[in-house]
Amino acid sequence: MNFRIQSTKLSDWLSDFAKQTGGEIKGNKVIIPQSMGEGSFELVEFTPSFYAAITELKLKEPVPSILLKVPSFMEGYFQIHLFNQKDQSTLFYNDHRLGPNLVSANGVFFGSAEQSRLLGFEVGKTTSVVTLLFSSPSVREFFPDIDNEYLEGVFYSGRPFLMQHPITPDLQKITAKLISPSVNSSVRGIFLHGKSLEFISMLLDALEEKYQGKFEFTAKPDDITRILQVREQILSDLNAHPGIPELASIAVMSESKLHKTFKQVFGKSVYQYRLEARMEVARLQLISREYSVKEVGYSLGYSNISQFIKAFKKAYGKTPKSYLKEYSLESGE
Repeated sequence: MNFRIQSTKLSDWLSDFAKQTGGEIKGNKVIIPQSMGEGSFELVEFTPSFYAAITELKLKEPVPSILLKVPSFMEGYFQIHLFNQKDQSTLFYNDHRLGPNLVSANGVFFGSAEQSRLLGFEVGKTTSVVTLLFSSPSVREFFPDIDNEYLEGVFYSGRPFLMQHPITPDLQKITAKLISPSVNSSVRGIFLHGKSLEFISMLLDALEEKYQGKFEFTAKPDDITRILQVREQILSDLNAHPGIPELASIAVMSESKLHKTFKQVFGKSVYQYRLEARMEVARLQLISREYSVKEVGYSLGYSNISQFIKAFKKAYGKTPKSYLKEYSLESGE
């Protein structure tokens, strides 16, 4: 199912969503009817230029799609999409798969609001998405001490962009609290506002640490769509080893442009991305307790388990057994 909101005014998004679903508006939230499934779409206004859209849905069946349109007044705004997957659900972004089971590999999608967004939800499974929307003046207001050439370019160059940043365990915890805040309704808005600012500040800190120098994003919307196709091809079979010529053919671009565009969007090379995705699958399989270290290694195509252990340690700083032991202590298992 794809919800595509047509409204050109942010204030109309709730009524638009309610009309599509036949849902009931309660305050700043639309509750979808039981005939469609379970869940809601909520719009929270923190300030006149800072919002959060919180969607949590478990759908019974797909329904027709409607085109999403970014309000014209939101040119110069930014969007951060945070995903919290349950039931091993799959989220689709502009018709391209973001998953399944790759929570950390999916990470945070951060971009300017000029490009329309389409978020699709897999039928029968629960998927939660928080979208933070804020303007350049909001950044200056909340983070006046930004003194980094790269971030200055991100927020004030006026250049459209879309990038992915890995979601760390700390960022994932904040995402979970934004989706399911354990506070009284009377302070919920303040809580969500604070957590949203905390998330943005941690994201900016990570970007400032990672990137130095000028902000150079040359990928156009069509380039981004093609790079998402490449990403989907890589994730469709992590045991396969598609070469750069094959991936460039899928993207309908030169090999040099593929390298450049992929790194602009995902912050790493094709090879690094595939390796990290494989290690994330390994991590999730291990913490599920359904597979042994050997079974996980073999399932990812490692004929030599010591090589798998070495790759895992390089990715997470610990061997699989040490990681599992620490995970058990932290999670109370």
